[in-house]
Amino acid sequence: MNQEANNTGKLENFLSLFILLVLATIATVIFFQQFRYSPAILQTEQMVSYPAKRATVPETEQISFLKSFPQNLTPLSPPEVFGPLNLSDKIDGKAGLYLSAGFKRLESQRFKTDKNSTAWMEIFIYDMGNSENAFSVFSTQQRDDGKPTDLGQFSYRTQNALYWVHGPYYLEIIGSTPTEENMAAMQLLAQAFIRNIKVETKSIAERNLFPSNGLDQNSIVLIPDNAFGYEGFDRVYIAGYKINDAELTAFISRRKTPLQAQKLASAYHRFLLAFGGEKQASSALIPDARVVMILDTYEIIFSQGPYTAGVREATDTAQAVNLAVTLKKKLEKNVLEK
Repeated sequence: MNQEANNTGKLENFLSLFILLVLATIATVIFFQQFRYSPAILQTEQMVSYPAKRATVPETEQISFLKSFPQNLTPLSPPEVFGPLNLSDKIDGKAGLYLSAGFKRLESQRFKTDKNSTAWMEIFIYDMGNSENAFSVFSTQQRDDGKPTDLGQFSYRTQNALYWVHGPYYLEIIGSTPTEENMAAMQLLAQAFIRNIKVETKSIAERNLFPSNGLDQNSIVLIPDNAFGYEGFDRVYIAGYKINDAELTAFISRRKTPLQAQKLASAYHRFLLAFGGEKQASSALIPDARVVMILDTYEIIFSQGPYTAGVREATDTAQAVNLAVTLKKKLEKNVLEK
């Protein structure tokens, strides 16, 4: 009897321990399971698409030039800002010109003339760093059909657009319709910008270094780089001349030192010869100049102080020499005055 009772007690103890062990195992599984995610939940979260974070624009880039504008204009869009890395997103195909000329920043915005109008305009404000860079992009793209405006020395209008330079800024306002009403509104927007953005007015010295006889003032252009197809020729001013019914071009490029100017003149001369130019005898009137005939026209290259300069696209050597001599004398006088 006692033996049977002992066996029963041992069995009950074993079952109790077994049940406790099972309960402990279940509790442990539940404890760890709460920190795990269902595969379905994980898959759902991976499939959810969240809005991409917009790139933070540096504080200096957030400053808007268009803080105020004429009351009859209604914004159609917020201002857009572009830098050197994404300028091509806005002006694909032309970004290279601006970048080579020292581009810093573009701000653009669209407006409509009034709430009931379908006509609109877009302003482009290019910060080029300085007035010379701004003149470069202005002059390089200047249209032959442009008419002068009162927006400044370097400004013109076409049927549906305004173009001008204001200090370090090159600006365009392009309208959707070529109407006088729309042009008047564009003019007001341009004048508002000029009033609101104060700049220091600086003259471009190189423009005054070209001889005046036969000069077309509107033809003066600043080529930022790769002038005349030569990679080493940058910051080159060119000007068109008409002398005795003949057309030719003068050019000037200021270097840091006279030695650099001499080396650039020699390098450009070698470039012309390498591409089929024929060396010509120098003129007694300008003995230190190099003369080349290429594509049935004459080029004269020389240096004067820190300037590399010359004449090109001349069909007559006498006219080319006369212009080169006059240009050299004017550069020499400029160097002596400084």
